[in-house]
Amino acid sequence: MSNYAWVCFSCRTAVRRSPVAKDVRCPECASQCECIGYKTLVPARTKIRDWRMLSEAFYRSRRNYVFGQQKRRVRRIHDLEQEIARLEAMPLNDGRTLAAKRLRKELEELRAQQQAGSDSQRRSALLAAQRGR
Repeated sequence: MSNYAWVCFSCRTAVRRSPVAKDVRCPECASQCECIGYKTLVPARTKIRDWRMLSEAFYRSRRNYVFGQQKRRVRRIHDLEQEIARLEAMPLNDGRTLAAKRLRKELEELRAQQQAGSDSQRRSALLAAQRGR
């Protein structure tokens, strides 16, 4: 397994660590580093414009990924609600009752994830606004 590039955008430093590494810190400022993968080229420290472009591309990609996850979660919640309503509209039997129960459990878990996600998004938005992003 190859090492990935972990970068600190504030001091334009890169370190190489395992992709499963936890809590990779910048050797200069001790802030949290971001994993940009092993294929992304890391610009020279003096190329400020390239670092800014890398940072913008990284955060845009991350934001798009999170929004895509939200969209898929909302779609799945909607599909589960429709399937539960369809099963409940049919005559009762053991199989349908069990299936509806299982779907309600999955729906409850997805809603809990959605609530947790919206809380963390608010925190992230506040942090990004404080940093000026």
